[in-house]
Amino acid sequence: MRKVYLGKLDIAPDGELELRTNGVPFSEEQVLRYLFIYGLICDQVLIQGSSPLKNKRVFSAYLNLFEAFRRNGLNTSDPVYSFIQSDTSYVDYFLSRNFLLRGVNARNPERQAYALNNASAIAEKLDKSLFGAQIVKRTTNVPASFRKGLLSHLKDIEKTDIFLFERTASKVIAKVNNTEFLQTFELTSTLSLINRKEYANLYNLIRTCYRKANASGVSAVDADEILVYQTLNVERFLAAIGLSELLARSRVLKSSLLFQIKALNSYGTLLDEYLKCQTQQHIDEFFSALKGASIKRSITSAARHSIGTAITATTEGMELLGAPKIITKPIEFVAKGMLGDAADRRINQQLATISAHLEEIKRDIQNLKV
Repeated sequence: MRKVYLGKLDIAPDGELELRTNGVPFSEEQVLRYLFIYGLICDQVLIQGSSPLKNKRVFSAYLNLFEAFRRNGLNTSDPVYSFIQSDTSYVDYFLSRNFLLRGVNARNPERQAYALNNASAIAEKLDKSLFGAQIVKRTTNVPASFRKGLLSHLKDIEKTDIFLFERTASKVIAKVNNTEFLQTFELTSTLSLINRKEYANLYNLIRTCYRKANASGVSAVDADEILVYQTLNVERFLAAIGLSELLARSRVLKSSLLFQIKALNSYGTLLDEYLKCQTQQHIDEFFSALKGASIKRSITSAARHSIGTAITATTEGMELLGAPKIITKPIEFVAKGMLGDAADRRINQQLATISAHLEEIKRDIQNLKV
C-alpha cells in the first residue's frame, strides 16, 4: 500500500501553514488541491491530527473531501485520507494538548493557533463526523522516536559547521535531554538563539526529525523524503498526463472526481510506471517518454492527413525534444527519423506502452463526470 504522511500540513513559527508559494502561505484552494493530488497518487494519505484544529483551511479541505475520509471508492475499510491521532476523541485530544501547553509562553504559535481557529468548536464537529477508520493510531512511541532521532542528528552536527558556534550544538543537546515536553516552538524559543542562520538550521532539523518520527509511527513515508512523492514531481506527472486543466478548477475537486480518476485503468497504468522511478534522472526520463509519446501520437495522426502535415509535426516534435533546428538535412531524413524508431531510442523503451495509455486517458478525462 502506498502510504504517505503529509508532514508540511502543519503550522510554522508565524502560526501559518508551512506550505508556501513564494513565501505566501497556501490559500484554501491550494490546500484543497494539495490534498487532492496526493489522494490521486497514494492509496492512503495521512495527516497530522492537530492540523484541522490549527488551521481552518485544512478543516475546510476535510469538509470538501469528506467522503474520501470515509472510504476509497470501493469500500469503507481503507479511506483515502486519515488523521493521525493518539486519541479517538478530538475533544479529549484538544483538552490534553491544552493541558500540556498551559505552562508555555502565551505567544506560543500552537497555543495561539488553537485560540485563533476556535479549535474547541472544530474538535466537537470532528467528533460528530469522524469514524474509527478515519483515525490512525501510532504504532510506536513518536515522542521517544522524535527525541532519539533529533539527538542522533545533533551529535553528528557537533562535528560539522551547520551551527556557527561550537557551543550551540552542546547547548541544544542538553536542552533536549532535560526537557520533558519536547515541542518545536517551545524548544527553539527557550534556547534564545540570536543568530538567524543557526535558528533556521535548528528549526528545519527539528521539523525534519519530527516528520520522520510521525511517518514511521504509522508505517508511512514522509512525502518530502521520496522523490516520486515530492510535490513538484507529482505536479509534473499530473500535468504530463493531461490532468492540470481539470485540477485547476477547485470547485470540481470533490471525492466523487477523486474516485473516478483513481478507478481509470489508463491512469492506474501510467501511475504505476511513474512510481517505478527510483532517481530524479529516472523521473526526468519518464517525463521525456511521456512527451515523446505525445509527440509521436501527434505525428502519426498528422501522417494520416498528409506528408506535409506529418513533416511539420516532426520538426516541431524534434524541437520540443531538445534537438537543434534542422535546416540543411533532407526533410526526408527528418520525417524518417521521427516516424520510425528514432523517437523510441531517443526517449526510452516505455514509449509504446505509454503512448497507448496516453491516448486512452485523454478519452477517459473527457468522459469524467464533473
